[in-house]
Amino acid sequence: DDDIVLGFGTGCDGIVHVLIEPVNTEAHDDVLHAIDECVQTRRSGVLATVLAADGHPQLNRGSHYFLADGGSWEFWQKPDHGQVADAIMGLEASSDVDGSTHAWTSRHVETDSSPIELLLERIRPPVRLAIYGDGHDVRAMVAAGSLLGWTVDVIGRRPQAELADRFPDAHGHHFLMHPESVLDVLTPDTRTAAVVMNHNFIRDRTLLGELYRSDVAYIGLLGPLERGLRMIEESRLPLPDSDKWSGRIFTPLGLDIGTETPEEIAAATIAEIQAVMSGRPAGSLRDRNAPIHGTRQLME
Repeated sequence: DDDIVLGFGTGCDGIVHVLIEPVNTEAHDDVLHAIDECVQTRRSGVLATVLAADGHPQLNRGSHYFLADGGSWEFWQKPDHGQVADAIMGLEASSDVDGSTHAWTSRHVETDSSPIELLLERIRPPVRLAIYGDGHDVRAMVAAGSLLGWTVDVIGRRPQAELADRFPDAHGHHFLMHPESVLDVLTPDTRTAAVVMNHNFIRDRTLLGELYRSDVAYIGLLGPLERGLRMIEESRLPLPDSDKWSGRIFTPLGLDIGTETPEEIAAATIAEIQAVMSGRPAGSLRDRNAPIHGTRQLME
């Protein structure tokens, strides 16, 4: 109800549709089990839920289908209805390398009898924040990433137990003596953001070269522009494109919001990573000529 006095009083004129369905946490094909397994194994894909399918006996309201990135149907069988399968595969195929095209969308599939309504949700593991360094300024970065529910790993030159003691809020603590072996310690994927902040030029330069060979989506270098460009040149990597959203290397790291303290730098860096992972330009929402949460309805 959009009545501010007698209704909910939100003032945003929104409509909420609620699907209530049973949950069996002991079943392997339970939807929560499927999502949890994707999170734990860092798999991405598209989860489809049938919201309406009158006139289609092979489909039940509340039925689920999951298409993993790469094209395999998991947890449940591939839907018998060809147009439903096509709709799911269409969203899976439309994803960028970081899988950020849509968080969710509703889809009306027109058929000869009656339309089918689907809820398509992109299931992705949380962002992994890999922090390479163990100085005092790492604490702020760990706290900021943990606050967002990201998986935070600290990779440093101190023993693992000491890293765990210094950064208790991090999920993983990894000892790395030789930066050339960084990919043996932690293998980044397309949902990983790497922040390099050892305050040691040679070590950071080596890490940059090794990380660039991986699937990491974001590489942020702490320090001034000249330092970062020198690392890129000496590592014989391609210089950043003039379009700042087309490259994976960010130097200096962080959004330009006026930062001095470790906490401010962490806030600017985490915000930049969020923008990169979401495929957004990091501008002010007041300047956005589109819905805040993006376009949710895919047109036929």
